[in-house]
Amino acid sequence: GTVDSVEVASLAFANADAAGTASGTWRASPGGPGVVDGKAQLTRVDQRAIARYLPRAVGEGVQSWITSAITAGRIETASFTLKGDLARFPFPDPKQGSFTVATSVRGGGLAYAEGWPAIRDLDADIRFELSSLTVDAKRGSILGATLGPTKLTIADLRAQLAATGTTLT
Repeated sequence: GTVDSVEVASLAFANADAAGTASGTWRASPGGPGVVDGKAQLTRVDQRAIARYLPRAVGEGVQSWITSAITAGRIETASFTLKGDLARFPFPDPKQGSFTVATSVRGGGLAYAEGWPAIRDLDADIRFELSSLTVDAKRGSILGATLGPTKLTIADLRAQLAATGTTLT
């Protein structure tokens, strides 16, 4: 027979890229990949592997950007949530579902755009929500200047960038 639903109360996993725990449910839907409500917490992750684990529906452009933009650092914590009908992913209407990746990075490097100066020694909380990115930095450096608290927001990874912050000398 066919499987109509799967419930995972607690799953531990580990491979060369990451280790952590996950839980959630999946329910079949007619003619589609199903409806999911899941979350995962990572206790170890290689930041160079993040793009390989994002759903394909986020697009090759976003995956490519993540691969080239994250140049260094240690991810201290990471969590993922995915909820909604996967046929509608990446959920252009937030009422249809959600996809969030939240990480805490120490000593990171972010080359966010070609031709722009890279941020180095970044201590920040980084949040991907659907197609947006927020970097809430506690410290970092750019062009030799030390950055104080800085917030970088890309409302749509395909479109625009906004940044506010403090530079300390």
